[in-house]
Amino acid sequence: MIEGVEGTLFLVWAPSAARVSVVGTFNHWDGRLHMMEKIQDTGIFELFIPGITAGTEYNYEVKYRNGKTVVKLDPYAMSTTPDFTSVVCEDMEYDWGDFAWLENRAEKQNTDKPMSIYEVSLEAWAGSMGMKGSNYRNLAESICDYVKTTGYTLIELMPVAEYIRSDMMGYGSAAYFSPTGRFGNGEDFKAFVEIFHKAGIGIIMDWNGAYFGDDSLGLIDFDGTSLYGSLKPSLEKYPDWEVTTFAYEKPEVRSFLFSSLNLWIEKYHIDGVRIDGVASMLYLDYGKSAGQWQPNMYGEPENLEAESFIREMCRYIHKNFNGVILIAEESSGWAGVTTSGGDLPEDKCLGFDYKWDYNWKNDFLSFINKDPLFRKGDYGKLTYPMLYHYNEAYIMELSHDEFAKDKVSFLQMVSGEELADRLSDLRAAYGFLFTHPGRKLLCMGQDIGMPDNWSLSGAIDMEKLKKSEYQKMITYIRDLNSLYKENPAFYEQDDLSDGFEWLDSISADETVIAYLRRDDKKRELTVVVNFTPVRRKGYVLGVASPGKYKEIFNSDNVLYGGQSKINSEINFSDDKSASGRENSITIDLPASSMVVYEYEPFSDIEVMEMAIRRQARIAKEKAEREAEIARRLKEEAKREAELAIEAEHRAKKAAQAAVKAQEEADKKAAAAVKASRRIDAETKKKLEELYESGIYAGNTGREGNK
Repeated sequence: MIEGVEGTLFLVWAPSAARVSVVGTFNHWDGRLHMMEKIQDTGIFELFIPGITAGTEYNYEVKYRNGKTVVKLDPYAMSTTPDFTSVVCEDMEYDWGDFAWLENRAEKQNTDKPMSIYEVSLEAWAGSMGMKGSNYRNLAESICDYVKTTGYTLIELMPVAEYIRSDMMGYGSAAYFSPTGRFGNGEDFKAFVEIFHKAGIGIIMDWNGAYFGDDSLGLIDFDGTSLYGSLKPSLEKYPDWEVTTFAYEKPEVRSFLFSSLNLWIEKYHIDGVRIDGVASMLYLDYGKSAGQWQPNMYGEPENLEAESFIREMCRYIHKNFNGVILIAEESSGWAGVTTSGGDLPEDKCLGFDYKWDYNWKNDFLSFINKDPLFRKGDYGKLTYPMLYHYNEAYIMELSHDEFAKDKVSFLQMVSGEELADRLSDLRAAYGFLFTHPGRKLLCMGQDIGMPDNWSLSGAIDMEKLKKSEYQKMITYIRDLNSLYKENPAFYEQDDLSDGFEWLDSISADETVIAYLRRDDKKRELTVVVNFTPVRRKGYVLGVASPGKYKEIFNSDNVLYGGQSKINSEINFSDDKSASGRENSITIDLPASSMVVYEYEPFSDIEVMEMAIRRQARIAKEKAEREAEIARRLKEEAKREAELAIEAEHRAKKAAQAAVKAQEEADKKAAAAVKASRRIDAETKKKLEELYESGIYAGNTGREGNK
């Protein structure tokens, strides 16, 4: 109302436009009827139109200096229609019922609290769940039921600021102050947020302050010039998207973006903001070839104005909105993106609270996509992320980006011939994610192993969702979230080295990895992950401390579609060394599984009892060793005696044989003498007989010799 006249005052920034008109249902969209007046030296056009009330549809008709005329959404419109027209809104107070949530938000979203995020697209949910035509309130009830069932602490909404092209999934925002009219108006969206807050669930919103799309209704060439930005990066994930980076050096553009953020947080009670494509903000040459960009004043590629904007934005949000978190999707490796920027002082960091861990995601997907036989070759990709983990505050994400467009689903990435085998491998993978340092993010449909890649129309298959395998996966995600949230060891010291310790990071051949998680009170949990479809019975696992180890979680549980049950027997450590540890336990490790053991130190009595048993065991082992030595000596003596007796026996037999041989020789000698004598006698006798026979009588020779 101006000077008692009811109506609406329209204002729009378009300094280079030849003419700007308000067009709408009230003037049959004729730009000749309500031309706006340009305020001198401001670049702002204004017009008060009497009789225009809340609910009236309108847009701006902008005439460029070259004569071209275009129609634009109001960049500041707070409501839009499904046909992409701006709607006049009356700023009415909403009767919020979420003050208890807001009062405790800072505590709930503190860095030492669990953060498990469910990424969801409202358009994809409506399309997949048979809810096309539903409004924000109906969608909230449906999504909230699922999130409460599965136990996530927050949802992350893919962009809800009005967008034209569905194929850009909301990231080509056209109206930065209005929830998309596809599902209702601003009041409906406030009800959406309230439903989640009353259920104790926070809402993070993807807000695109990095770039805007090329839709003619949007910010592109708004007044015939590059008013909101001119630099056109080629996005790494979606190089086919035509987008433009904001002109952060312009105060008007900064004000526009700050005002947008302020509205979503203050008016809609959003609990956190994730900014997509931060790397495209920070680098002038992002996605550019030589000659396509100009360096900064220092001859470097950094976008100094964008860096300044980000620092200012983060300071503003943290100062004015307690408990609101800021998340960066930043893939370049810029040092100090978060306030936990390693060795950098806080004033040198950009100021985000968290950053998506792109390196972990890339390494893990590369590993899990291998056949288990070859995963051992990529074993180091499981351990490498911990070398840089403490440089930033990370969110471990498996978002829709990894499974959208021409990519495959996570279920297709993991290993196994049968569905049950693949789901087993998937459960092991998600078990690793939820127990590893870092906050968690999974996207709709992929968290329970939907078989197809992610899309706006098919993120969840309703028919498959009814099958027992996927119902068991919902149970698994529910229990995995409960395990994560109910055990501070998995989140309290995410960013502190005291909270994590490798137990086995060398078993590449077995592709088994083990680590310890520790909370502020030094309570310890031991995690073992087997990334091969081989059951390992009697597996010796080195442990950090002597004590008792009780299995409290097993991804191979029959409740989840596996083949095992929780082993209620306590594993007592012994002093058998393994993986460089002095103590170990012997476990039965299921195939493709993640198992968690709760540690309890031995009591004083148990320590004394174990000492007595150890002494007794040592004494017994010593006695057994000595007995074994005596037995061996006895065996050796017995053998020597047997050898001696055998030698004596052989010698005696040889002596007897020698005596007998001598007797035989004597007999043969006597017989020979006797035979010789007999021969001599016979010879003499024969000679005598010869002489007496007279044979020699006629032998004159002999006779003459007589």
